Amino acid sequence: MPVDMSKEYQVRTRDYDRNRRLKLSSILDFFQEIAQVQASSVGMGSADMGAQGVFWAVVRQKFEILAQPVMGEPITARTWPYTSSRFAFQRDYQLRDPRGKLLVKATSEWVLMNKEKRSFEPLTGHYDETLKFCTERNFSKRVRKIHDFDTAALTPYRMVPGESTVDLNGHVNNACYADFVVDALTTLMPDLSGAQVHSCQFDYRYEVMAGEPLNIYALQDDPKTIRVLGKDAKDTITFAAQIELV
Repeated sequence: MPVDMSKEYQVRTRDYDRNRRLKLSSILDFFQEIAQVQASSVGMGSADMGAQGVFWAVVRQKFEILAQPVMGEPITARTWPYTSSRFAFQRDYQLRDPRGKLLVKATSEWVLMNKEKRSFEPLTGHYDETLKFCTERNFSKRVRKIHDFDTAALTPYRMVPGESTVDLNGHVNNACYADFVVDALTTLMPDLSGAQVHSCQFDYRYEVMAGEPLNIYALQDDPKTIRVLGKDAKDTITFAAQIELV
C-alpha cells in the first residue's frame, strides 16, 4: 500500500497575500488536505478513525519557505508518514512547482484523540502495523518545543475565534492559527508588516473552541525571530508559534 503520495493542486487567488506570497494558513491547508488523502488511501483517514471513536490531531508542525509559486500555476503537494511511536506519527511534506522546484518543506507530529474523552489515545490497534513507512526526512533534527516567555508586561491582541474556524473535529482548525498570528503581529508589530517569512513553527497545546476568547502575545527575540503565545481566559497557553524572517 502506498505511504508516499503526491497530488497536484491549483493555487487559488485567495491563497496569496497582498505581497503575492502564499499565506501561511494556505500552506497549512495544502498540508492537511494531502495528509487526509494519503491517510484515507491506507485506511487511516478521518472516516476510518471516526468509526473507531478517535480522530487525528496535529500537535506540532514546522515549515520552511524556500521559494514562491508563480501565480496561475499549480503546485504538487507530497506527503509521507514515518514509523510511529506509541502515541504519535511523524509526517513530512513538500510543495513543488510544475518544474519540480522545491517551494516549501515541512514536518509535523500527529496524535490520536478520543472523541468523547478528548484525551490521547495509543496508536496500537488503530492502523495496519504491517505498513512499511518511508525513512526520508526533510529535517535532520527533530523539531523541539517552543520556549514560553513572560507575558506580564506585554499588551495582548485580543480576539474570539468564530464558527467559521471550526473543523470536523469540533475545534479550531490548525491552519486558522496562522491567520490569528498574522492578524496579531499586524496589530502588535506593525513595523514588520510585509516582512518575508523564512520558517514558521506551531505548537498546539490545548484545543481552542469557537467563542472562547484568546489573548495573543508576541515577543521579538532578535530582528529575525518572533515568538507568539496564545492564552485562554484562564491564562493557560493554548498554542505557541515561532517565526523566522528572511
